[in-house]
Amino acid sequence: MKTIEEIRDWLLENAVDDCGDLCLIGLDLSKFDGNVYINHMKVKRNLFQDFQKVGENLYQAFQNVGKSLYQSNQTVGEDFINHKLNEDEYWEEYGMCVFREKINRL
Repeated sequence: MKTIEEIRDWLLENAVDDCGDLCLIGLDLSKFDGNVYINHMKVKRNLFQDFQKVGENLYQAFQNVGKSLYQSNQTVGEDFINHKLNEDEYWEEYGMCVFREKINRL
């Protein structure tokens, strides 16, 4: 198996688009039977996680974000668990603002 550094270097050599962004849009791992781990990523600018389709559970925890964390228009089959948030649309603690938008149920 390749080291994480070798994988990173390969991605940066082979998956950077014309705008200079690492582009993994449309990566289809649905035929892979195992779990996918993308933990402990370090990103200098923005990390986009849009339109994920997950057969079981999506875990996001311990995010450390320099500016804003956006989560909107989520569709879930069972539970949407968001610790430290009330049912309000707006919540504020220590001067930090969290906005929660539309949550859909399957």
